[in-house]
Amino acid sequence: MMKRNLQKILIPAVLLVALCILGACQTTSADIAEDLSPMEMFQLGQEAVNDDQLQRGLAYYETFLERYPADAENGVIAEYWAAFIHHKMGDDATAIERFNLLLDQEASLAGRVPDWPFILAKRVLEELGAPRGEISTEQPE
Repeated sequence: MMKRNLQKILIPAVLLVALCILGACQTTSADIAEDLSPMEMFQLGQEAVNDDQLQRGLAYYETFLERYPADAENGVIAEYWAAFIHHKMGDDATAIERFNLLLDQEASLAGRVPDWPFILAKRVLEELGAPRGEISTEQPE
């Protein structure tokens, strides 16, 4: 009887602690210091990705896009990394959509931004079995 009462209390308590810990690990744009330069955001985003803190890395790139919408040169890089992080997290449908949105800008930005984000976006789409313009939720075999 005592064991059942302990389980009724202990299991929800453990679940609550786990949820609090997981919730604390998510970074949002509000958590990112306002005084960070664009390059500091990129550096911290890349460090987070390298440390397998993908949500945190994604937050840095998305915050950059929110704070600096007119910076096309770095914007395409941030767009590439955001899409790639979604792919690394297993959210290929979002990754494909974001890679395609990035590629939609290629012609209008040609010569003004680096080419590598477009080249790599096409390569990842090919690896995912989702040719340019096609949104697929199926995983390649």
